Amino acid sequence: MLFEVLDEHLATFLDETEASGRSVPRWVRAELTDYLACGIVRHGFTLLRCLGCRTSRVVAFSCKGRAFCPSCCGRRMNSTAAHLVDRVFPRVPVRQWVLSLPFALRFRLAWDGELCGAVLASFIGALQAFYRAHTGQPSGQVGAVTFQQLFGSSMGANLHFHSLVTDGLFTLDAAGVVTFHPAPALTTADVQAVVDEVHRRVVRLLRRRGLLDEADELLQHDEDVETDGDAQRVLLGASVAGRVALGLRAGKRPRALRGPPRPHRPLPPRCAVAGGFNLHADVRVAAHDVQALERLCRYIARPPISHDRLSRTPEGDVVLTFKRAWDDGTRAHVLTPLEFIARLAAIVPRPRRHLLHLHGVFAPAASLRSRVVPAPPPAPGRQPLLPPSVLVPRDSRWIPWSDLLWRVFEVKGRECPSCGLPMTVHAVVQGVWATRRVLASLARPSTAPHLLRARAPPAATA
Repeated sequence: MLFEVLDEHLATFLDETEASGRSVPRWVRAELTDYLACGIVRHGFTLLRCLGCRTSRVVAFSCKGRAFCPSCCGRRMNSTAAHLVDRVFPRVPVRQWVLSLPFALRFRLAWDGELCGAVLASFIGALQAFYRAHTGQPSGQVGAVTFQQLFGSSMGANLHFHSLVTDGLFTLDAAGVVTFHPAPALTTADVQAVVDEVHRRVVRLLRRRGLLDEADELLQHDEDVETDGDAQRVLLGASVAGRVALGLRAGKRPRALRGPPRPHRPLPPRCAVAGGFNLHADVRVAAHDVQALERLCRYIARPPISHDRLSRTPEGDVVLTFKRAWDDGTRAHVLTPLEFIARLAAIVPRPRRHLLHLHGVFAPAASLRSRVVPAPPPAPGRQPLLPPSVLVPRDSRWIPWSDLLWRVFEVKGRECPSCGLPMTVHAVVQGVWATRRVLASLARPSTAPHLLRARAPPAATA
């Protein structure tokens, strides 16, 4: 259904943004258009062949998108989780710290990557100071992995941080021995102390940069005004505010499906609020619970869209159902196709902006990293799928797709479905005529869906 909506309305969306006097940035346009070629063999594929029974299998190329493509983001989710569990986290307890930001900061940090990195450094610094005081190790260091999540449950822009932090500190003694000191049990008062410190540090940071007025309100600068013709800035601002950006309902809140409101609930355990910052730290993984840690990493690195929560009305609108209903009873948003695509475009990350960060002893240049992180797992004892000339070294974080399929779904993607022997790469097919000839020889269709032309807005056709 996601493909259908983009195929039918992407050209109209691009035309409407151009008609408004703003242009969609090239990286956003590429993310949207490349998705329409993801997994379609007409645009190129790898041909696998069994050396025993000569059975062939076609594996289509992916778009390698990192914003919303469920397939590519799902692959990145699983490969990232496998890499962190196998090669980053030692067998020590890990706690998840989730920091939600004040509404006034969300747009600026989502757009300004440098300022976002400075706020994240303040957050990690507050955690480091807390653990040092909590464990009584003034020279200890934590290990942390932070995911910048750009979206919320309604697929709207909502930048927040998920940090997986070792629940304790690493120290190095005079003999060169690294020791882990676990932290005592965490209380809600401890979380309140951390979020208070985060609030103080971020306010101090914004004051130094001249971003706050005398009442500590965020100042509006010239770069906050949408005068540069960048459509993504407008879409991002509307998405952060929970408003519709395009169409006849621009500036209004999206249509909602509501149930009975839920009664007011107090904050959960180990959750605290200060100055608009919300900090939750109730999830902890035991030292040797590798499966739970990998599931947690997958959850944090998940893509923003689940096909199971998308549906369409008879009029063609998109119904986005939430995983959990909001406190006011809202359980879904009903969006026109253009409103839906606008939400997708708003959460496309800018080029060269990292969404995964390593801190403390996990940082690439940390002196203790080699003594803390586990060694890479041994290579699997089987015949490789690729020839030796293109094999990926074992120190790479890349995991072959066949190994990842087996690890996540226990699907043997490289085995022949007929005889069970391993399949090897027979050819990599690219180009219009080459794909047509090979697909015709395999008796497979060689046509691809065509992007539909732009259509006039409803007001113009009435």
